[in-house]
Amino acid sequence: MLTFRHLMPLIGAGALLAGCGGIDFGSPDQGNDFFEQLEVSGERAAGAPLTAELSYETFYPMEVEISCELYRGKRRLFEIGRATVPAVGEGRDPAEEGERVPGNFSFDFSVMSAGSYEVECFTPCDESNYILEEFRIRAARTPLPEPETSPTATPSAEPTRRPCNLPDTPPAG
Repeated sequence: MLTFRHLMPLIGAGALLAGCGGIDFGSPDQGNDFFEQLEVSGERAAGAPLTAELSYETFYPMEVEISCELYRGKRRLFEIGRATVPAVGEGRDPAEEGERVPGNFSFDFSVMSAGSYEVECFTPCDESNYILEEFRIRAARTPLPEPETSPTATPSAEPTRRPCNLPDTPPAG
């Protein structure tokens, strides 16, 4: 038979959970009222050039520093870029969407190994403002063999260049 003494821990746990109404145990929303979009473009092959394209909307009356980093799993590989969002003029109301100022940055980088990666951009002063883009890199394609010279190839019309230490004309002799 259950007594009050047995129910006491359950009542205490229920009261504790009821007091946590404002706590969100899920993942925070990306963007958090600052970042709009993050895309990684380029050929997704090892060694190929890639670009992280970041867009934001700001209403802050102060400069906001942003940083973008490359991760493989939970391991940070390197920072791909850092920039400063300019301050928006004084007197703007953050609640008014029309008062937001859009902007964007792009950062070039490359990845040398095949695998799954993630670019994360965030504000270092408040890392709860962030946005992620996951992507896969395939192994580099093997280079094509050099074309062989055909015996019927036409010679180039460009004159042959002489090494720098030789005169343009032969010495008189």
